Amino acid sequence: MTQSLAWYGLRSPYSYTVKGTITPWSCIPVASPPQLGENELETTYSQLQEAHRDRLNTEKGEVSEQVLRNHTSVLKSFLVFCNKTMENRVGREFTFDFIKQVSAYGELAGTHNRKTAADKVSILRAWKKTVDLATRVAKLKPVAGPSLFHKELRAAIAMSGQTTPDITKAIHTAPLTIQGWLNGEFPFKRGLPALRRLEAHLGLERGHLESKLEYPRKDLNVTIQQSGDKYMERMRANRQDPFYLKSGAFTPELTAEWFALMRYKTAEHTVGLRRTARGVWRALPIDKVGADLGSNKLCHPAPGLACPSAERNLLTVRSYLGFLAKSRSENVATSGLGLPDDHVQTLGMLVIPEFVNAFFEFMKARSGNIVHNGHNNVAGAICNLTRPDDGYLWQQPAFLAKVETYAKGRSWRELCDETYRLCKSWQQASLGKKSRDPRAPLLTLLSLADPLGPFKNAIKKLDMAAARCAPGSAFQATYKRDALLLALALSNPLRHRTLTITKYVAPGVVSEYETNLFQTEKGSWRLQFFSGDFKNDRSKQIEYDAPLPQALSKRIEEYLAEYRPVLVRRNPTAPWVFPNLHGNKHKDVGQLIATIAQNYIPEVGRLRMHALRHIVATDFLNRNPGQYTVIASLLHDNLETVLKHYAHRKVESAFKAHEEHLKGFFDGI
Repeated sequence: MTQSLAWYGLRSPYSYTVKGTITPWSCIPVASPPQLGENELETTYSQLQEAHRDRLNTEKGEVSEQVLRNHTSVLKSFLVFCNKTMENRVGREFTFDFIKQVSAYGELAGTHNRKTAADKVSILRAWKKTVDLATRVAKLKPVAGPSLFHKELRAAIAMSGQTTPDITKAIHTAPLTIQGWLNGEFPFKRGLPALRRLEAHLGLERGHLESKLEYPRKDLNVTIQQSGDKYMERMRANRQDPFYLKSGAFTPELTAEWFALMRYKTAEHTVGLRRTARGVWRALPIDKVGADLGSNKLCHPAPGLACPSAERNLLTVRSYLGFLAKSRSENVATSGLGLPDDHVQTLGMLVIPEFVNAFFEFMKARSGNIVHNGHNNVAGAICNLTRPDDGYLWQQPAFLAKVETYAKGRSWRELCDETYRLCKSWQQASLGKKSRDPRAPLLTLLSLADPLGPFKNAIKKLDMAAARCAPGSAFQATYKRDALLLALALSNPLRHRTLTITKYVAPGVVSEYETNLFQTEKGSWRLQFFSGDFKNDRSKQIEYDAPLPQALSKRIEEYLAEYRPVLVRRNPTAPWVFPNLHGNKHKDVGQLIATIAQNYIPEVGRLRMHALRHIVATDFLNRNPGQYTVIASLLHDNLETVLKHYAHRKVESAFKAHEEHLKGFFDGI
């Protein structure tokens, strides 16, 4: 799972609980689990079909209906040979007598076609594997544990005759790791080496326990040919060379400068300084911003408030000052200016034009020598601060004393004016340019006859994964949460921040929060948001009140009644519809969408909420040409913005209409 997981006491950070209480260690059986009867299992062959389908889908990805029909046909043929039917219970022909019976069946089938006989035997072995799994599950039924993994672990340790302290010491792991697993926790990926050492120590086959873990896995059986993504390659390379000035490294002087700027930007009215209407940063209640912003004190202009614009501008400041302090190298893409740390810790550095220009060149080099929208954003932020008459820094001549070493005899106003003109020039150069084509990762998906089909399959896979989990477990709840999130994001494609802060307060519950998800008297479900819940108040004056599809009603009710309570069990008053494992606000629902896509939608290279909104809009316009007003309502966006981003669809629709108009004109020419 992608969520950060709790540590428990002295236990290593390799596990987390999926069920609150289970039978204590003292109740682990000291003898082998009871054996089933020799002749028959409790399951019929008809009932076995569903288990067989699930196993094949889990191990091989989505198998076709034809493959399943072939498997069923061979099974029925074999049962006729054994004088059985699909309604009989699974018996000796698939347990003790399997080799003898399959050999005789294969010999008979081979008299006509040896290749066909070999295929049938191979299919019967696949059925045998399903029977063995069902048999093992039945054998472990008396063993305590919330899942097959825990049952297998308990049985293996019981049969070894060793104590947990002895095993812990032998495999060199933290004292409470194995005890935690026995108490209902799952190892997660950093704990797999310890789990593999445990398998080896207990004499188990490699993967015996690991294969029972129920992590979401990417479908590796669907291969999509995609061209190399140069943007992602650059991003991976850049992440290996971090340079941002850490927030915790801010000096008290820089911190004071930053808070003074933020107070000026967020104040209802400024005193002694000029500010334009567009120069205001809005502050929002903590519950209406993402978890990262909510915990970043440098973006809190007042108690209980957070400022999204401050977060974006703080990143600009941290990246610029970090570049100034970064050591020099011969490569422009990795070289900073190497200035002393104590020199760069002031906002006054933003008005030194030589340094600002060097930073833009650095950004360009790190983007493959492409001038892009990132330049426009940074240049715009600095222009706002250095603009003549009403720029914040332009009105702070006292800052000159902090950067006089680099001023080269210029006055404060001269520095601001020169920097302002420079940034305007970079803005012009970057206008409309991008460092990547945002549509490139989506081309394969959008070329499908039904671009939304893979999303439907992903929801089905998440439901199947939940069905395989222990009832009441956190794993099961997270799969159900992710399935509802994906379904809701397709039906009501809002931005990721809005989905992150979506709240649910049950009727009759007294809460400090207002619910966004609610059920009407007629039983239908709706989403309601207010202007402050959206990205930009100026462009979102209309409140959002929209229905959810009737087909989602059962899924919503089931999630709220059965699965969400598991996620908020440690924080029962939490209002978040899509909380993390601790019941707190999820860090970023957009990243959760990306993880779901990575694991369950192989047709797309990468996917965030912005891309999902684009897919929904494009698919709708393909099916309903010209319906731009509808798309604006669906995305809760301005019509002007929709027309700007989807103008190419108007051209395509026009030519398709013209082609229809000319139908038959070119015949015979």
